[in-house]
Amino acid sequence: MDYLAGDFLIRLKNASLAHQRRVSILRSTLNLAIARLLQKQGVLSSVRLPKNKTKFFTVEMRYYPGSADKPVLANVKLFSKPGRRYYSGARKLPFSRGKGFVIISTPKGIMVASQARHANVGGEVIAMVLIN
Repeated sequence: MDYLAGDFLIRLKNASLAHQRRVSILRSTLNLAIARLLQKQGVLSSVRLPKNKTKFFTVEMRYYPGSADKPVLANVKLFSKPGRRYYSGARKLPFSRGKGFVIISTPKGIMVASQARHANVGGEVIAMVLIN
C-alpha cells in the first residue's frame, strides 16, 4: 500500500456501505491520528488498540440510534492521492458543502479545516468526509 490514509478512509467508506460494525486497519501514526479525529467528530464510536504491538487496530463504526442500518458516515472524497498531493494555505482551505468536514494534515497535527483556518495553518488536504 502506497497511501495508508487513503486506504484507511476507503475501507471505512466500504464498511459503511456494507453495514459492517468493525473494521481492521493497518497501524500507523497517521491512521491513528485520523481515527481519533473521526472519533472526536462522531463518525467512529471507538478506536481499539490491542495490548501487543500488532500491525492492525480496530475501529467501530457509529450508527444512528434507533436505526441500526443508517451509518453516520455517508461518503469520503479523497483529495490527495499517491500521484498527486494536494496542499493548501490557511486562507484557501476547501469547505465541506452540506454536512461534513475536511481533514487536513498540518505541522500542528491532523485537524479539521475549520480548526486549521482558526489556527491559521495550511497543509495537505487529505479528504472530505460527508455524514448523513
